[in-house]
Amino acid sequence: MAGRVVDGFRETDQEASYNGKRAATVRVFRVGTQTPTQVSRDVRAYVEELRPKLPPGVGVDVWNDRSEVLEQRMDLLMRNALMGLVLVMITLGLFLEIRLAFWVTMGIPTSIIGAIVLMPWMDVSINMISLFAFIITLGIVVDDAIVVGEATYTRRRDGLSFMDAAIAGLRDVWGPVTFAVLTTVIAFMPLFFTPGVMGKFFMPIPAIVIAVLLISLVECFVILPAHLAHSSPSSGKGILGFIEKRQQRVSRMLEWLIEKTYEPTLRLNLRWRYATLGIAIAMLVVTVGILRGGHIKFTFMPRIESDIVVAQLKMPFGTPVEDTKAVRDRLLVAARQVLEEHGGEAALSRGIFAEVGSSGSSNTGGRGGVT
Repeated sequence: MAGRVVDGFRETDQEASYNGKRAATVRVFRVGTQTPTQVSRDVRAYVEELRPKLPPGVGVDVWNDRSEVLEQRMDLLMRNALMGLVLVMITLGLFLEIRLAFWVTMGIPTSIIGAIVLMPWMDVSINMISLFAFIITLGIVVDDAIVVGEATYTRRRDGLSFMDAAIAGLRDVWGPVTFAVLTTVIAFMPLFFTPGVMGKFFMPIPAIVIAVLLISLVECFVILPAHLAHSSPSSGKGILGFIEKRQQRVSRMLEWLIEKTYEPTLRLNLRWRYATLGIAIAMLVVTVGILRGGHIKFTFMPRIESDIVVAQLKMPFGTPVEDTKAVRDRLLVAARQVLEEHGGEAALSRGIFAEVGSSGSSNTGGRGGVT
């Protein structure tokens, strides 16, 4: 039995539209070491160059630019880092010396910059996952420096010189600080051994977090004590003098709170240590019960706000394509009605993309998407 093979194209029922006009999509990916922002910038430049050359009735536009998500994540990192620096400076400045607070705060950018320097050796690039890891570290990277700085400040108040206070303060807390950082490092290490594709996907998180934590440990043991040891006493004049006088008032209030509230509570807990332990165990049992009882829901990928609204419709097998197109048109009308009710399509939407005859994918907007 002989057959006939034709090397050519086959007509299908698949079609796409963009803003009500027939359209075709071209996906652009990097082929080398380009960054998403570089690819996006080059594509947009090419689109602007190509648009005037097209014949009447033919247009070109950018749809679903993933680099925008990366830029938003980088902007979030920078805003969180700046906010962290300011809050740490303000908080430490209220209870410690303002110059000591400054050197403690410098541990945040020092640790992050050090991890960025090590990224090529860890085979990690700047992407959404690594930026997420940096955001995680912002809340914990400065803890060790705060402990060392506070211990040094306490030794100064005991009458030691700046050099002796830095050495004695570090000796007082180096053990707890080391183990506090190492326990956090150990908590992230199992992510290195996650198998399969998910392991490669999550690998930048422990790599970045561990690098930042270890660099922060070196910074608070070597760099921070050197700065604190070579500081000079405050003259009590100028802006620093004005701030330090107010700071001393806040510090006295904190000491009063510790003496009148915290210390009595601590003594009571130590006197009734078995009751305190029993309460802690009971709270642990209640927490485990709440989790095991399903009262707290678990969602691996929670629903979050997005810049793209996607609607997918799967018709039964064998449905005529005309029926699918009719439903698509109804979805498009509904989308435009929603946009008009909330400010108008021109103000809220860059475009509406619809596709018929495809399995759909969120990467391309699926069967239909509004961005």
